[in-house]
Amino acid sequence: MTRDRGISEARWQLYRLLSEPIRLRLLALAEQAELTLGELSELLAEAPPNVSRHATQLRQAGLLTERRQGTRTFLRLSESALADAVVVDALEAGRALCQRDQSLLGIASILQAREARELATSQAALESEDTLQITGAYRRKLSALREALRGHELSVLADVGEGSWLDVLAPLYRRVIALAQDDTQLGRVSQRIARNGEDNVSLLPWRVGDPAPEDWLGAGADLVVVPGVQFSTQRVAPLLRALSPWLRSGGRLLMLEDSLERGAARVARGAVSSELSAAFTGAGLERVRVCALTSAWQPPGAASWTDVALTAVRS
Repeated sequence: MTRDRGISEARWQLYRLLSEPIRLRLLALAEQAELTLGELSELLAEAPPNVSRHATQLRQAGLLTERRQGTRTFLRLSESALADAVVVDALEAGRALCQRDQSLLGIASILQAREARELATSQAALESEDTLQITGAYRRKLSALREALRGHELSVLADVGEGSWLDVLAPLYRRVIALAQDDTQLGRVSQRIARNGEDNVSLLPWRVGDPAPEDWLGAGADLVVVPGVQFSTQRVAPLLRALSPWLRSGGRLLMLEDSLERGAARVARGAVSSELSAAFTGAGLERVRVCALTSAWQPPGAASWTDVALTAVRS
C-alpha cells in the first residue's frame, strides 16, 4: 500500500508539473533542438530567471537533460521522457501552443544567429592568433636574425591565404612578394599588411599558368614558400615548373602539407615516389628533403595531424 501511495504521489507531481503552459512550451521547444536558457527565454518571450526556474523543475523531474559549455547551459528533451505516455501527450499540447504563438518557427533563426556568432568569434580568435603570436619582441628578434641568414633579400609566398605566413617572412626578408589567388584574398590581406605596417611586402594577383612577375623578381628569390599543397606528382609538378625559375641559383623551395600521421610518417622516411623525384629534377631542383614537423607545437585537438615540410635547392 505504501509503495502504491508513493507511485500515485509521483504521478500526481508529474501531472502538476505539466499543468503549466510555459513548461509545456519549453518542452516542445527543447524537443526540436538543443537550446540555451537565453535562446529559450527569447523564444518564450519570458524573463531568463523565470525560464531557468521552470527548466530546473523539468530537469529535476528527468524530462530535460543539461549540457554545459563554458558559461552557457544547453537544454534538450530527455530521451527517456518519450517513454511516458503522459509526457508524450503533454508534448503534443506544447507543440500546439508553440504553433499558435509561432515560437517553433523562430528556432531556425535562433540557430542561424548562434552559428553566425560562433563563426565570428572563431574568425576573430583565428585572426588574433595569427597577428598577435608573432608581434612586438618576436618580430624584432626575427628582424635581427635576418642579418645572420644566408640569402635574405627576397622571398615569395606562392599562396598568401589569410596572410599568417607574412608574420614570419616580412621580418626575415628585405622584400616579400605575396601572391593572391582571388580578389577576396587581395582585399583582406591588403588590409592586414597595412595594419601590420609591412611596407616590404608586395601583394600581387597570380595563379599557376600566369607569367612570372619578372619586374619584381630581380636576380631571383632566395626562398619560395608553397603552403598547403598535397604531395602528389599531379599537384606538385605544375607548381615546380612555374615556381622553380623564380629562384636564384642556390635558392630554396619550401612546401608544406597537412597529413594524417600515418601518411606523414611514410613521407618523413623519405619515401618520395620516383615520379615526384623526376618532377623536381626536371624543374632544376635537387637535394629534395622531406620531414614531419614536431607535433609538440600543434594546438590541442590536432594530435592526429602532422605538418610535413619538403625542401629543395635550385641547381
